[in-house]
Amino acid sequence: MKRMLFLSFSLFLVYMAGMYRYPALMALGVGQALFLLFLTVQNRVCGRRMQAAFEREAVAAVKGEPVSCGLALKHGGKLPPGGMGFLIRYGYGERKRRKRLYGDGGEAVFRIRPEYCGAVRLHLEAFWVYDYFSLGRVRKKASHEMRVMVFPGEQALDIRFPEDGHGREPEADRAGAAPPSGGGGVFQVREYRKGDSARHVHWKLSARAGQPLIKEQEQEKRRQAVLCLDLEGHGEAGQQDRDRFYELLSATVLGLLREREEVLVNWRGGALGTASMEITQDSQCRELLSRLYLTEESGGSFPAERDTDFVLGMGLGLFQGDRELHRFSGEGLAEELGKVRILAGG
Repeated sequence: MKRMLFLSFSLFLVYMAGMYRYPALMALGVGQALFLLFLTVQNRVCGRRMQAAFEREAVAAVKGEPVSCGLALKHGGKLPPGGMGFLIRYGYGERKRRKRLYGDGGEAVFRIRPEYCGAVRLHLEAFWVYDYFSLGRVRKKASHEMRVMVFPGEQALDIRFPEDGHGREPEADRAGAAPPSGGGGVFQVREYRKGDSARHVHWKLSARAGQPLIKEQEQEKRRQAVLCLDLEGHGEAGQQDRDRFYELLSATVLGLLREREEVLVNWRGGALGTASMEITQDSQCRELLSRLYLTEESGGSFPAERDTDFVLGMGLGLFQGDRELHRFSGEGLAEELGKVRILAGG
């Protein structure tokens, strides 16, 4: 708009100078037109060396809390641009919004308040730079992405086990405890899972069975909780349904870690096949959620191998073996997680 007004005023001065034969007015009008031409050429030359990108590839955020995503303009000139704008497309999955963001000094900050757990993808589609008089601009296409990994709050589900003497020990006691021996003792065997150590393989039974079998110490088994995820329908679920599942999964894992020293999570991730992850610290729960956020396809069910294994599905039902411990409603899930007490088997 400013550009058109400036050009119209310059032409008006030239017209008035020609009509009244006033050389000074003619010089002023021509000078303004040449100045506008100079700014246009300068913007195009400088715009060739300019690039824009997000300052980071990924950031972590908590659901419902604001998060800032910085953008920076890289240019080869010695002076910063007069003004700039960005066109950003962002959202969960395929549903994305577009927003224009303006800044100055070569930097800008894009702020969002994510309402669901999951991966928010930000895509910088284009940017433009203004001169110091805002009379002209240069627009360039861009292709840079950033992810905001949105996690639920650290709320643990109240899960109680029978008093079997194998609960999670205090850090001070476990620090001086010797690791369980690989030999002797009571053990069971199970099929090999991805991530199992080779030192736990029962070589004699594996040779007889024709497949790798893992020795599982009775003490280790009791100190470990197994959680199997039923991801059937995960890819087709809406973002709100996924958000509830992620929040319940986080609370379940954190609740199990209060009672057991380790949580082994198993799931089937569509074309990626079977996956598993051992969790021993609360901070690893975010790593688990991040892996699930990037799984777009629907996975299959992962049945429990023992009656003591837990199963959590997209329908918000928590099972132990074939026994349903609780089915969460989904409405007001955070409040429900704070009230429910799960009585699990040994």
